[in-house]
Amino acid sequence: MGRPGGQYGNLAESVRRADFMKENGMKIKSFALLLLVLPILAVAVRAGDIKEADYPVQYQVMDTSKSATLVIEKFCSMTLIDKAKPNVAINVERKGYGSCQVLDKGEVFRGRRNEKKNEIELVITVGKDKARVEDWQITSIVDITPSANPQ
Repeated sequence: MGRPGGQYGNLAESVRRADFMKENGMKIKSFALLLLVLPILAVAVRAGDIKEADYPVQYQVMDTSKSATLVIEKFCSMTLIDKAKPNVAINVERKGYGSCQVLDKGEVFRGRRNEKKNEIELVITVGKDKARVEDWQITSIVDITPSANPQ
């Protein structure tokens, strides 16, 4: 048989449970709002001033390719040459949803290598006064020095 005072016991216990559920609901809503706002804040921080001195390396685009694996997902890949080390080719790729744009062959972009993430960060000019940074995953680094003794 049930306890006196109904299914939840007395009135004080019912109020306590309602308050507990209201607090948890607020926590969930706050967490959901945080998840929505956090990426926006990250973009705002990342979109700050891009200093040329932070991206000292000049990379030239030597080759590009684009492939679609699914209707939505696309892979773009490029071969870059560090202008200071012309005998080393860096193959990079990027996965995109909807569209994945490769850069123009022959173009030179400022950038830097991020060793921790195994990426090349390239500064892409957008309009006259704006720029953005694109991260390209390094897939391989190849020495393209011509061999003195071809086999």
